[in-house]
Amino acid sequence: MAKAPLLCVWNLQLGLETESAAPPFLVHGVSFSLEAGECLGFVGASGSGKSLTLTSLAGLLPSGVVHKSGEIIFDGHRLDLMSMKERRPFLGKRIAMIFQDPMTALNPVMTVGYQVQEVLQEHLNLSKEQQLKKVAELFTEVALPRPEELMKRYPHELSGGQRQRVLIAMALAGEPEILLADEPTTALDTIVQAEILQLIKRIQKDRQLAMIWVSHDFDVVRSICQKVAVFADGQLVESGAMQEVFRAPKHVATRSLLASAKEATSSFSKTPSQGTPLLRVENLSVYHPEGRRLFRGPQAWNPAVKSVSFSLFQKETLALVGGSGCGKTTLGRALFGFSPRAEGNAFFNQPGNSEVDLLSLNSQARRNQARHLAMIFQDPDASLDPRMRVHESIAEPLWVQGGTSAQQRRKVAEQLLEEVQLPHSLAMAFPFELSGGQRQRVAIARALALRPSLVVCDEAVSALDGPVQQEILCLLQELQERHGLSYLWITHDWGVVETFADRVCVMDHGRIVEEGLVREVLENPKEVPTIQLLKARLSLP
Repeated sequence: MAKAPLLCVWNLQLGLETESAAPPFLVHGVSFSLEAGECLGFVGASGSGKSLTLTSLAGLLPSGVVHKSGEIIFDGHRLDLMSMKERRPFLGKRIAMIFQDPMTALNPVMTVGYQVQEVLQEHLNLSKEQQLKKVAELFTEVALPRPEELMKRYPHELSGGQRQRVLIAMALAGEPEILLADEPTTALDTIVQAEILQLIKRIQKDRQLAMIWVSHDFDVVRSICQKVAVFADGQLVESGAMQEVFRAPKHVATRSLLASAKEATSSFSKTPSQGTPLLRVENLSVYHPEGRRLFRGPQAWNPAVKSVSFSLFQKETLALVGGSGCGKTTLGRALFGFSPRAEGNAFFNQPGNSEVDLLSLNSQARRNQARHLAMIFQDPDASLDPRMRVHESIAEPLWVQGGTSAQQRRKVAEQLLEEVQLPHSLAMAFPFELSGGQRQRVAIARALALRPSLVVCDEAVSALDGPVQQEILCLLQELQERHGLSYLWITHDWGVVETFADRVCVMDHGRIVEEGLVREVLENPKEVPTIQLLKARLSLP
């Protein structure tokens, strides 16, 4: 008699809590099974339902989305019939999850060691001494250096790759049988992405874990999974052995994903204006606090960005590229006053106004200057308030600046929705009712609300699938031409740099080590960090 699968999902239906909403189901008719030690990949475009299906297995559906019908059977137990209290012995222990964004998933006010220790306290009967020893062992297993020292640090004191390794250690702490991985390498640079992929493959093989890996990147899934399930419009449209689906795709959605994966990038034809720089950064250094003394501030200041200088011209796109923890995001955030300590100058030359140093502004002056600078964050789920409707989120900058009525703000929001190619009907929607691409368009509309001259894009398309990524890049290009925008583009994706940017600065350990036109740097990299990043890009699946 054949053994039953470890996990079996039958006719899963997920929908909105409000009955009047359309469509009635966000995920409908999804069925699949997972054997012990098997790795299954969920692939699909943004909004196809793959992540919703995964989170339903862990009982972590977003607010407003509910399980309508269908069976979720784990090792003979009907999880779909259980309350969260009844599911608790299974979640974190027998079924664990690795989230996409570690900064959102990790608690910023707790040390990373204690957060892993919490899982052990909940699920394993260990003494405190045994818990600390186990945390150190887990950190060693996921290749974190100096585990005893790292356990005492907070999430913001680690690099992106280190935070993702902490999440993997946390997922492994309860010794699970199934690992649910929701795009765990999307936000990482090419070098760290390759390292994390190899790490998870080794752990899955050593522990004989069953795993479901969600991604919009068909090539990454192909490198790690034996089976694949393709999602489109909330349905599972094709599934089977990875090599069979890859060689002979049957559904149009599968063929589209494979085509976008193989598509070569092509550069936009642009002639950036020169003359007086819009932004001139000189000897910028940014520091993070390290250690704490009661009522006396940090023990030391750790330099994250070291004496960086560059210029950005009007209507130009300048890309900042580098590995996780190199300081590129810290640099971008320092321009908005988001860093606790920064030194140097960042001269902003708003046309028609005198040049100002962004780093020397007081709070009121910074608020006045904010209308000329905007930021598009990597994760719209984290940057959009889930309690605010779309038109309220878009018009929020106008409300902060003051001087406009609610009616005027609503009108501006609808105009901006039109600019980012979204229908007016979405103005009353909440973020969870939109796809990933739609949420990012809302974030772009909000950034344009005050008609800025400079937009800092922090990994603005890294969480999106190939076709949607290209749509957003084309949209940003159109908006740049229409409004004369300048972009400071922070990314780890050389494909996006090649497609979208005019010039590139490569960062390593807080410094700019190479700078030049994109084509020149790609064809003739001179510095070791640049060569390593490009080689890692070629070595990925």
